[in-house]
Amino acid sequence: KLSLSYAMENYFKDPERGHLAFNRLKNLSKQLRTAASLDNFLDQHRDEPDVISAAKACIVYKLAEAEQNSAIADEVQSSAIVQKSIDKDYFALPLLNILSRGNTARDLLESLSNIHFVIFNYDRCLEFIIDAWLNFRFSIEIPKDILRENFIHVYGAIYNFDREKVL
Repeated sequence: KLSLSYAMENYFKDPERGHLAFNRLKNLSKQLRTAASLDNFLDQHRDEPDVISAAKACIVYKLAEAEQNSAIADEVQSSAIVQKSIDKDYFALPLLNILSRGNTARDLLESLSNIHFVIFNYDRCLEFIIDAWLNFRFSIEIPKDILRENFIHVYGAIYNFDREKVL
């Protein structure tokens, strides 16, 4: 089980520095609540790189914690992911159908390599959804090089491309 103190130590590689940064961030928490956005708040504190790092470590911690309780926690080919993608109201179903339209298993990966996804959050939901669904439909997994090159996380991601958890 993850802990926030472990996340800070892991992120900073120095427990004392992580503790000081986290305490500074806690002292700023009331100001954070009044900020236009987290990004705006962090930009206003860009002269305090450890505060920014502590905030990012907290974000990563909360995302990893949520992921542990989600359908993608135990295995990439989760039947829950596939079942959810079949739901007609699910956001990804039209995208998944566009990705597979006109493709066979043989040429699907080439088609996918020509598409870039620009993702503005840290999680890996889209990669897991697409991978699980393509595996379900075509019995293929997305190769790591496509994940690395075609799923661009503008602000970073909470995992490496071997699908191992960072924390």
